[in-house]
Amino acid sequence: MRKITVQVFAADPLSSAAGGSAPRLMLDEEVRRMRETVRAADYRDAVEFDVRWAARSDDLLQAMNEVTADVVHFSGHGGSHGLVLVGDDGRSHAVGAEGLARLFSVFGAETRIVVLNACLSLPQAEAIAEVVGCAIGTRSTISDAAAVTFAGSFYRAIAFGHSVGRAFEQACAALALKHPLECECPQLVARSGVDPATLVLLPPPVARRPAAASPVALPPPRWWRLSRTALAGGAGALTLGVSTWVYGWNAGQAPPSRDGQARPAVAAAAQQEPRRVTGAADPPHPPPSSRTGEQPRVEPVRRPAGPPSSSRPQRGVPEVSRRPRPPRDPDAGTLAFAPQALAEARAEFARGEYQPALRRLDAALQRLEVLDRQFPNSQPVRSMLKQIAAQASEVRTACETDAAVQKAEAKCT
Repeated sequence: MRKITVQVFAADPLSSAAGGSAPRLMLDEEVRRMRETVRAADYRDAVEFDVRWAARSDDLLQAMNEVTADVVHFSGHGGSHGLVLVGDDGRSHAVGAEGLARLFSVFGAETRIVVLNACLSLPQAEAIAEVVGCAIGTRSTISDAAAVTFAGSFYRAIAFGHSVGRAFEQACAALALKHPLECECPQLVARSGVDPATLVLLPPPVARRPAAASPVALPPPRWWRLSRTALAGGAGALTLGVSTWVYGWNAGQAPPSRDGQARPAVAAAAQQEPRRVTGAADPPHPPPSSRTGEQPRVEPVRRPAGPPSSSRPQRGVPEVSRRPRPPRDPDAGTLAFAPQALAEARAEFARGEYQPALRRLDAALQRLEVLDRQFPNSQPVRSMLKQIAAQASEVRTACETDAAVQKAEAKCT
């Protein structure tokens, strides 16, 4: 079976360098998710990973000389100036689209696709696609959790034998399920004449065979049935004989004592009560009532007099009025602000207006917390509170990442 090699370059200089202001990226979690999803696929033995941590510019040249990769995957920060790698001094170093395109024009003869899992990497992906044929980039900022989800789902589909186009669609569907605000962020670009839907890195998926039917139990042969019946009859006869002997021994038919005479206790019992010795059952004693011919009197149960029970309403006694229960859920008008705020925040996030979207979501969270205290068991309030809190967390992460990228770009300029 043909094998493919995925060469991974991971770099996080904005948080690992001295004085780094950006939050630490989950690069190790991304690589672990990629390997985990591949191990659960049909062609898990056909995909090999070559990971280079804290990648520098020289590491790209060294790795491409050592390994011929079918897929090149970059994971880290990105910006308008290019991908952010680690410089020789340990600080951030941006590599632009022109440099990446020239790199793959020299080493990318065997490379089928390049994945740039970083923010604002679409211009670099378009330049690389003109050389390699196919590349994936992002048109805006992408959160760390969404990047991990996209990478795991993409390589899972590749390891199942799907095409690059189908794998990209599955990865975007995974984002729509877990991170709906960022499902349109990744973009697949291809050179003219290259169709990602027909670009298959591994053989097509294997057709699943139906599970074999369980074998039908055949009846035993006739000789075995007859033998089993005979054995059962013999065992029953033996049990009956042993039971009869034991019963007779208990009734006084035990063997004589050492002097050859019957045991006195048993003999005396045989003379006084022959019926008990022979095992005959005593006639049943008639009930006391049959001796006189009279039927026993049944005294009626008299209940003590007292006030009527309060467990159920009595005639002439009014029922205790019950207090009306408070409503469990607020009405539709009270909760209408939450979906509207969520939709407006998504629109602002898509336009890149992160701070207004975050303020809108925080205000909605405060109102929902007040409703949660008024309606503690309301399922609609809890559900909307959970959705808006998750979206606010993603927007807040995007704001922090965007601020770190802008700071890195300011240093580069």
